Amino acid sequence: MTTGSMRVNNIIMGRWNQDSVSLFQWFYNRSTQLLFYKEEPHKISVWEYNEGRRNTQYSYGIYHRSSHNICKLEKNMDIAQVLWLNDGRVQLMEVGTCNKEYTVTQDNEELVEKYWPIKFLNMSGDEGQHFAREIFTREAKIVCDGSYFEGVASSAFITVSNYNVNGGNVLPGCKICQSAYRGELGGILGAIVFTKLICKKWNITEGSVVIGCDCQGALAAVRKKTRINSQWNSYDLVSCIIHEMQSTNITFTFRYIRGHQDNHKAADELDEWEQANVQADFLAKQMLQLHGKSEKTYIPTLKQGDMWTICFGQDLIVCDIRKNLYKYIWEDKIKRYWITKLHVHSSFRDHVNWEVIESISKGTADYKRQRYLKVMANIAPVGTTLYRRGEVASAHCPLCQEEESSSHIWACKHEGIEYITQRGFNEVLAMLVSGPPEFNTFFSSQLMHMRRQDITLVQNIDMSDIWQQALDQQKQMGISACMWGFYLTNVTGLGDEHFKGTRNKASRWLARITLKLWSIYDEMWSHRNEVKFEKGT
Repeated sequence: MTTGSMRVNNIIMGRWNQDSVSLFQWFYNRSTQLLFYKEEPHKISVWEYNEGRRNTQYSYGIYHRSSHNICKLEKNMDIAQVLWLNDGRVQLMEVGTCNKEYTVTQDNEELVEKYWPIKFLNMSGDEGQHFAREIFTREAKIVCDGSYFEGVASSAFITVSNYNVNGGNVLPGCKICQSAYRGELGGILGAIVFTKLICKKWNITEGSVVIGCDCQGALAAVRKKTRINSQWNSYDLVSCIIHEMQSTNITFTFRYIRGHQDNHKAADELDEWEQANVQADFLAKQMLQLHGKSEKTYIPTLKQGDMWTICFGQDLIVCDIRKNLYKYIWEDKIKRYWITKLHVHSSFRDHVNWEVIESISKGTADYKRQRYLKVMANIAPVGTTLYRRGEVASAHCPLCQEEESSSHIWACKHEGIEYITQRGFNEVLAMLVSGPPEFNTFFSSQLMHMRRQDITLVQNIDMSDIWQQALDQQKQMGISACMWGFYLTNVTGLGDEHFKGTRNKASRWLARITLKLWSIYDEMWSHRNEVKFEKGT
């Protein structure tokens, strides 16, 4: 990422190295501004402030190790994230918020080990002793599942034994990176971290566990032998899962479980795996309801073995770095640029449905998209543009001798253009039949108006006030906005109501119509150039 082109799409992500490792054993005292490093259970070194700015909420200094050691940490310590320097000193990078999950006390130092994959644990009963015995005898089974709703993902896990122990978490990361798939990976990671915690608690040094999951994609990701790439979806979780499995003597194997079998079978017909899957699914949804809205969207500190991560503001980017960096940095600027270019009224600027534009972009080759962008920006090589540059003697159309602007070709009266547009518009009208009749009438009149034809020939229909208001607002955006796929959210929302119960969607339907119009434009432009340069008729 140090090159000028910033090509991050093919970066192979590695583990943290010793020069830039964030250790979970660092703690910070806000009152004394001292750092503490837990080297051993009863050996904690003290690090003193060395140089740099005094510690504030936004800036921290550099620390060196003192000659003092202590045996126990004081209460209400905060977890710290540090960066190792080459000379043996460390720089304080971040201080975690003091809360019950991360606070270190003298009575229960196991809380240090509880980070977000096992943030919510229920170890009532035998405190996991039965599960630990099953790990040692290689009979342990645990099932995990994930859930997702409106940009928040959660997961849960539950042991398959006589003494069920369960837990769950809410997945870190920005909303655009969250998905049901990420929730499933969070469940696998939680199950592995929980297993290691039980092994540590009951001194289990070897054994095996079978993890059941109903997502084949998540199981395939953690079974891959290839190096992890930053383009992968939830590459941070995949890396952490692999690291957790490699850093223990416990053997983890995976089993696919067909999910939601309670919808097809009676409760007494479900086997133990399917019953546990139903329970894990319920717990994951419960995590979403109880804790989904309150959880932060970023990880407060990194654990050894985690991958490099990139944050934009407080949003943690966890999938396809190149795509999401482009989205965060340029998307709003690009939207404002094209809204201004199309002279969209300021009252409509925040109500454009950009899903239509995204669908159009995905269905268009790059070289064609560049051509269309020039037309939209009024810098296409047409008569008015070339005349303004002084490259031609006249701004007239080579076909009909009228002034040739970027939008002129849609109204050109040349015989060949007339034939192409009539044939193409008939195909567009056939596509409109599958959509809302109100939009069919509106768009047909727009096509007639663009061709300078009598719009009274379009058959009017009675429409509701909601449709009338939405289409009037769309009309105020101008004909060119419809031709290039700029539609208001209230229009697409009414279209979605029409397609409700089908696999179609208004944004995709409008994108197909716009792509058809673009293909008509290509054909007209090719005919125009053939006539101009006398390549044929």
